[in-house]
Amino acid sequence: MAGAFRNGIERESEALRSKAAIGGKAEVQASQLALKQSKSSDVRAFAKRMVADHGKANAQLNQIAARKGIKLPVEQ
Repeated sequence: MAGAFRNGIERESEALRSKAAIGGKAEVQASQLALKQSKSSDVRAFAKRMVADHGKANAQLNQIAARKGIKLPVEQ
C-alpha cells in the first residue's frame, strides 16, 4: 500500500513539475510577444515584469531540477 501511495505522489510531482516548466515558458513567450506588439505603455510595463519574474522563476526551477537530476520538458 505504501509503495502505491509513493508512486502516485511521484507521478503527481512529475506532472506538477512539467506543468510549471511549460507554463512558465509560455508566460515568458506570451509576454515577449506583448512587448513586441503592444503600443500600450501599461501592457508593455506588465509584460516586462512578467518576463523578468517568470524568467527568474524558470531559471530557479531549472537549477533545482538540475541539482536533483530531474529532466524538465524542453518544448511545449
